[in-house]
Amino acid sequence: MSNIFLSIYKFFNGQKLLGITLLSLIVVVLVYFSIRLNFSEDISKVLPDNEKIDNMSFVLNNSKLLDKLLINISIEDTTKEISRDELINFSKKVLENLESNLVPEYLKSFEKAPTNSDIQSMYSFILQNLPVLLEKDDIAKIDSSLTIVNLQKTIDANYKLLVGPAGFATKKNIKSDPLHFSNFPLNKLKKFNLDDNFIIEQGLVVTKNGNNVLLMASPVSNSNTSLNKTLFQELDTLIESAYKQGFKLTYFGNAAITYGNASRIKNDIILTVSLAFLFLLIFISLFFRKKSSFILVFLPVIFGALMALAIMSIFIQEVSAIALGIGSVLLGISVDYAIHIMSHYRHNSDKKLLFRDVSAPIVMSSLTTSSAFLSLLFINSKALNDLGVFAAISVFSAAMFSLIALPHLLGKVNVQAKKKSNNIIDKIAKLKLHKNAYLKLTIVVLTIGLWFTSSRVSFDADMMKNNYMNDMLKQAEDKLNEITSASLKTIYIASVGENLDMALSRNIEVARSIDSLEKMGVIKNYTAVSAILKSRDEQQKLINEWEKLWNNKYQHTKSHLIKIGEKRGFKASAFSGFDSLVLKKYS
Repeated sequence: MSNIFLSIYKFFNGQKLLGITLLSLIVVVLVYFSIRLNFSEDISKVLPDNEKIDNMSFVLNNSKLLDKLLINISIEDTTKEISRDELINFSKKVLENLESNLVPEYLKSFEKAPTNSDIQSMYSFILQNLPVLLEKDDIAKIDSSLTIVNLQKTIDANYKLLVGPAGFATKKNIKSDPLHFSNFPLNKLKKFNLDDNFIIEQGLVVTKNGNNVLLMASPVSNSNTSLNKTLFQELDTLIESAYKQGFKLTYFGNAAITYGNASRIKNDIILTVSLAFLFLLIFISLFFRKKSSFILVFLPVIFGALMALAIMSIFIQEVSAIALGIGSVLLGISVDYAIHIMSHYRHNSDKKLLFRDVSAPIVMSSLTTSSAFLSLLFINSKALNDLGVFAAISVFSAAMFSLIALPHLLGKVNVQAKKKSNNIIDKIAKLKLHKNAYLKLTIVVLTIGLWFTSSRVSFDADMMKNNYMNDMLKQAEDKLNEITSASLKTIYIASVGENLDMALSRNIEVARSIDSLEKMGVIKNYTAVSAILKSRDEQQKLINEWEKLWNNKYQHTKSHLIKIGEKRGFKASAFSGFDSLVLKKYS
């Protein structure tokens, strides 16, 4: 093997211009392909890639509920005389600022409080689809309520509402639904309101005590940290501005946690690499004592990284930037090859002896290390797959550069002068540690002791601790938990099926199990989408039950309504809404 690298060295040593041209051309090509590679900062790519995780990621990425960014605006110092209206007006300015600067590039939209028009539209939707929004038990309750006594009570209550202060607002609803059948689905919708500590005031969600205003936004992406960088920088600027005006602004959500995790990982990588770089600088300065040596040591690292990125750009359109950042630990591996060659050359400038001593160890070392990194391809994680490929190519390419190109860059060394060198590293290297019996005994004793103490190590199964949250996010979470009656640590269960009907059918089964847990007191409360949205088969069953009810009860109920209504001064036409509800053909 040494003869191969020696022959390559001799060839290019006699054809220096060709060697320089070829190396320059290779570097240009590598740079060209490297800059074409797209980098993703999606931290979810680190998660394992299997069916369960894919389903979870799909739900997280497509759920309109889970992707919310909550922005809480409150009074910084409650002792200051800041009125409720001042807080609301400041919150409106914040909302306008965010909408003008961040929508739609970084935020899709803000959730707005429902207007009267929205409420009326929802009410109309309920009446148009009434049977399919009921349960079988609801239809049974309606059936049992169609007595003369109950009808009398309902008509009397309607009369009082119409002649009262709210008569103008309720007239249309009473005419459309005189027996208030819509109350059944409306009561189900109330379950979706998990917190009663908030009210709607001037179009904003405000706590009852008036000390907090909650804005809810949907980020364009929860996992794209490079995109969200601008979003959170803008919010951080608003935090400073709010503080100066006596207000406090905090934010919390999946996007904020993801951005915080990615930022922490990148900062830790920068710190780690910087410390490694500093250590190598000190080591190389003490050992080689030549400024050019420091540059030569890092050339294989740079070449290896360029080669890996260029090859990946051809076969992979996008790679995880976070994984490549973790791959920066290769710094300590790749520089080892150059240091190995330069240290041999430092003591003996004979190229034949150099290749004889180092070529086989370096090639074998690079192959075994690359193979170890390629084992990451067997892990079902896109980011770790990228890391494995990047590391394997980078390490092997750095080794080849060290053996083929680096020897040409080494200057002539005065061997005799180097032999006189006696720095601290040389002194350590001269120690014959393998002959020290006391050291061997110490290592054996320590190994036995560590064997027993290793069993005391335990692993934390709390997955919540995998998320890094800075102090600001922790305070924001605590504050939101304080002002809401329901903890933010809610469990979401997604029902998956090949189509909507199958997913809804499974949701019904899940809801039954959860309902039993609520009755047992295991959970506080729950909300199931199947309470409102049902499969086609279930809808048809409810429509059949509805038609069966009114085939038997329509004439009886309508005649009593007219008689009772006439006593209260209602015309027969006042109950036209009843006819529309019960005689309509639903589908």
